[in-house]
Amino acid sequence: MLPRLDISRNTVRWTGFAAGPLLGGLTLLLLPDVYRDAAGHAVEFDHAGHASAALAVWMAVWWMTEALPVYATALLPLVVLPIGGALPIRQAAAPYAHELIFLFMGGFIVALAMERWGLHRRIALAALRGGASSPRVAVGRFMLVTAGMSMWVS
Repeated sequence: MLPRLDISRNTVRWTGFAAGPLLGGLTLLLLPDVYRDAAGHAVEFDHAGHASAALAVWMAVWWMTEALPVYATALLPLVVLPIGGALPIRQAAAPYAHELIFLFMGGFIVALAMERWGLHRRIALAALRGGASSPRVAVGRFMLVTAGMSMWVS
């Protein structure tokens, strides 16, 4: 039987916090400048490729160890790629500025506001307050309320 390691969650986080950039830097330094593709042809591995691979290692370590919250780690390319010279800020930020991202973000903000002020409970109580004569009527009202809310929230 293997001995049980008593490692706290905090230790894993701090270790990952330090190991992420270190392993990313090692990846940046140790990757070859030229590699062979499937056909055996030599292909140059440019600086942007090196920086992207190093950043992927860095982010993977932080995600696995939960050194920072996932949403904070996901913003790392906005900082690292322009500073590292791999991409200009416009290109690094382009995936974050897609119109669907803003659509979802707007829905999440509306949902948070509804939850914060208890609007979801008020609407549910108003649907029941009308005097549901049968379970079918109550379910039908909830279906209408859900359809109406999902039209605005999602």
